[in-house]
Amino acid sequence: MGLVTSYLFSSLNDGALPYLREPVLEVFARVMEHKGVTTRESFRELRDRSDMVEYQLRKAKKSVGELDAELQELAEGLGVELGGAGEE
Repeated sequence: MGLVTSYLFSSLNDGALPYLREPVLEVFARVMEHKGVTTRESFRELRDRSDMVEYQLRKAKKSVGELDAELQELAEGLGVELGGAGEE
């Protein structure tokens, strides 16, 4: 008798699960919104912004390095000695 009852309840649970999933997900989303918990979308947006800032920083460093090299060449051509911020 226990096997038949267990089989019936498991079948009932499997059938009811899709109908229960939506309300539970809706409640979960409301709680996350109310508590201010970061969602996947906002986390992705933050990560993308961080990656873009990092990319822009790399480009700026590269440009500054190229500009520094050009200024050094120009200074050598003019016979002027340039003192850099990190040089002693």
